[in-house]
Amino acid sequence: LKDYRFRVIGVLAGTGDRFGMDLSEAIFIPVASAQSVFNVHGLFRVMMKVEENHDIDTVKRAVAQRMQDLHDGEQDVTLVSSDAMLSTFDDILRALTLAVGGIAGISLVVSGILVMNVTLMSVKQRTAEIGLLKAVGAPAHQVRTLFLTEAAVIAAAGALIGIAIGYAV
Repeated sequence: LKDYRFRVIGVLAGTGDRFGMDLSEAIFIPVASAQSVFNVHGLFRVMMKVEENHDIDTVKRAVAQRMQDLHDGEQDVTLVSSDAMLSTFDDILRALTLAVGGIAGISLVVSGILVMNVTLMSVKQRTAEIGLLKAVGAPAHQVRTLFLTEAAVIAAAGALIGIAIGYAV
């Protein structure tokens, strides 16, 4: 490590990426060696694994008390457990989900208004056609069926064209 030589006493099992750190590529060295290698006087991060038969909160309190004792009674260390990190990630993901849901809701409202306006304009422009059909003797349900069938055909054609363009892209 840099110009320093260390004796390997063990190799960690590859655990993959956890919380943005790939521990399979980590090197663990004694604190005094790390301070001389990296020319620092303090620690940035201390990682601990609590055995299954111990309570995490009890260990956190003991570590916090020990660190406070080592730092002349000053509480200048923050302890973060994996549960707290997961909770933070969960809060972030919940906020992102709500934001995306809000954007989707606004998009649906806007598209609904657009469809309503297009339909209104289509009916207004075709009042003469509707009047002609009524004058010829077409019943209301036949006029309605004609317009609904036309809308369904246009929608299906648009969907097919959209699918074709999607596959082409």
